[in-house]
Amino acid sequence: MQTLPLPSGDLYIHVGWPLYRKYGHAFEAFKLVVSDPDSILNSLTREVKEIGPDGKEVTKVAPALSEEVKDALVKNIKRRMTPQPLKIRADIEMKCFQFDGVLHIKVSTFGIIIFMLLSIS
Repeated sequence: MQTLPLPSGDLYIHVGWPLYRKYGHAFEAFKLVVSDPDSILNSLTREVKEIGPDGKEVTKVAPALSEEVKDALVKNIKRRMTPQPLKIRADIEMKCFQFDGVLHIKVSTFGIIIFMLLSIS
């Protein structure tokens, strides 16, 4: 990550690949992280090997992410997954040579606007 001194390989191992296995694709999990980050990211764990008091190696299960890393990751995911506003512009030239041509152009323009709004949603 750019904000924290953490190797990206560790993020792939402890976050990316488990999300791929659980949700089919990490993108699907990221969409869920935007609305409820704790339920998705708190379920991720990793095994940590330590030397116990008796001198033997003990494997413990720990959260995959520290709170600092989780907060930075959620902030980055929310920023990138939020839809960006899109501005569309078009120049239209219309002519009508009938007596009430302005009214016909106005009605057809409203029809075009309604069609565009319905096709976007």
